Amino acid sequence: MRKREIAIAFGFIACAFALSACDETKATNTNTQIVESTPVASTTAPVISGTTSENTSSVTSQQSTVSSEQTSTSQVTQNTTGAINIATVSFSNGTDNVQVKLCSGNLESIYAEFNPVTGADSYNAYVKKSTDSNYTKINSQLIRMYKDSSSEYHYRLDAVGLKQGTYSLKIVPVVSGNEVEAKKNEINNIEVLAHDRSGYGFVGGSSSGAYNDDGTLKSDAIVVYVTPTNKDTVTAECLDKKGNKTTLTGVSNIITNMKNNTKAKPLCIRMIGNITDPANLEKGDMLVDESKNGLTIEGIGTDAVANGWGIRIKNSINVEIRNLGFMNCDSNEGDNVGLQQGNNHVWVHNCDFFYGHAGSDKDQIKGDGALDTKTSTYVTHSYNHFWDSGKSNLQGMKSEST
Repeated sequence: MRKREIAIAFGFIACAFALSACDETKATNTNTQIVESTPVASTTAPVISGTTSENTSSVTSQQSTVSSEQTSTSQVTQNTTGAINIATVSFSNGTDNVQVKLCSGNLESIYAEFNPVTGADSYNAYVKKSTDSNYTKINSQLIRMYKDSSSEYHYRLDAVGLKQGTYSLKIVPVVSGNEVEAKKNEINNIEVLAHDRSGYGFVGGSSSGAYNDDGTLKSDAIVVYVTPTNKDTVTAECLDKKGNKTTLTGVSNIITNMKNNTKAKPLCIRMIGNITDPANLEKGDMLVDESKNGLTIEGIGTDAVANGWGIRIKNSINVEIRNLGFMNCDSNEGDNVGLQQGNNHVWVHNCDFFYGHAGSDKDQIKGDGALDTKTSTYVTHSYNHFWDSGKSNLQGMKSEST
């Protein structure tokens, strides 16, 4: 694997995502005061995030739990996703109930950071629109823990796939398998904004991938969560070209199943943490080839990174790539994201592009390219941030006729 120093770049990534996003809106908290502050970065690459109701399929998670016995002095370690990977931990900042440090609506999402509750094994979180009567549970494995210092920790959750509007968020600690409502925190009046779906990517079709154009997940979409440790072992039950159920293993194989497959369901790949090269790349790229049923590849939270590999798209329709950082690309094509040929309705947005490995030409010292488009139409690139890239965009080659 590449040995480039990446520690400083990870710091830039945290800033970059904040700059790429819209201004966050404030919320009101019925239990505790919310302190607006800069989210504390994990000491390693980050973890996992939340979502609203969705059709998940045979996914694995890296969710770690904290023992109800909070008096251990065992050494705290972190796995490659940033989550605390221990059975017990001693908190210096444990609280009696859920105290939210930061909560905000964002682009079709909500995030919150809160202190650990003494004695809690885990947490359940719920969202609801102001016009709804009932809460929808956020997948519990998508709430992750970060280490702030030698003895202080916080949790973060990210609920995604939310339609524009006003929401409430409820966080409830779980002790010995039971929710403790008395220690919950409920936050109201959270304003969620919509992504900007203007541009050619939304002329005569959609580029929202596995999502609807209102920001909600398609009802039949398959969601796969990819972490640094499960990228080659994560499984999903999909449909083959005959419409038969098949279990696929590894993120590359799951995406490849979309190729020229009219039976395939919409697919949402959610990247969590610092993802280095998955297995079965095509010349160093995650290849999206003849995918026409709706595909989204997105980062969860503020620090999901494609580290060392690119995404190459060809002959595909309705593909969305969002909220990812790209760095150290060393694929044959040399592009962080490349729309190679024959695509239409592709949307790349709210991403951060760092330069890749040096190419063979003099103008490729900082990589061959960041975000390129060749012989493709109805494309929108929006709200991306290019970090000292030698080349940012190539738009068109020499054979285009449209």
